[in-house]
Amino acid sequence: MMGRVDRSISSYESGLKIQIETLGDFDLRVTETCRYLAEAYVQAMQFDDAEKLCQRSLEIHREYDSPTSLEEAGDRRLMALIYEAKGDYESALEHLVLASMVMIAAGQENEVAAIDVSIGNVYAALCRFDEAIFSYQKALTVFKSIRGDGHSTIASVYIRLADVYWQRSMVAGIEAHMGVMFYKVGRYGEARSSFKDAVAKLRASGETRSVFFGIVLNQMGLASAQLYRIDEAVELFQEAREILEQECGPMPLGYHWSV
Repeated sequence: MMGRVDRSISSYESGLKIQIETLGDFDLRVTETCRYLAEAYVQAMQFDDAEKLCQRSLEIHREYDSPTSLEEAGDRRLMALIYEAKGDYESALEHLVLASMVMIAAGQENEVAAIDVSIGNVYAALCRFDEAIFSYQKALTVFKSIRGDGHSTIASVYIRLADVYWQRSMVAGIEAHMGVMFYKVGRYGEARSSFKDAVAKLRASGETRSVFFGIVLNQMGLASAQLYRIDEAVELFQEAREILEQECGPMPLGYHWSV
């Protein structure tokens, strides 16, 4: 609490050593100290040491055949935090899902919602935006029912949701630009794939009536035409024309949008 993490680690290490000598390696009381020490290591950015202690705590829980204990769920949430800090998002996701299952079985709705937020953060880091949005929305539903609409926790989840929507739109823009580059060098299959990914992300984000969306549809149509996917190209051109005429007015005779 005073910010003396080095002294905290030293004290916890001494206490853990005495506990193990007195109680043995697999006493459940050892897991609590392991967790405290792991948290201190996380504060000190010593993630490898923190991971080893969390793993040791989980091994003790397995020795007692208690895979559904709330204490183990706490260890898994801490382990997920460690893996997230190390950039191992898949492992972090695995531990969060297991922790969530324990909390669901225990009827801990508030904790399940908090874990859903963490799961959403991991999905966002993996650029799995639809799954991130779903996790955040699940958390919002629970938080609203428990805390009401005006709670600060709900505001923080809305901020995360907004960030994910922005990231998804930004990625769509990058993919659209990649499609243009592929088209210009004659790699029409890759151009079509990039435009298709951009279109899917824009549809998912609800951005389906903007000039940008119409242009991306048109560009995908051009790539499809180069690949002799004529029926697909016609559908894309028609949708693009409808959007662009609505947003920009009727196109002059003989005018067409192109890369």
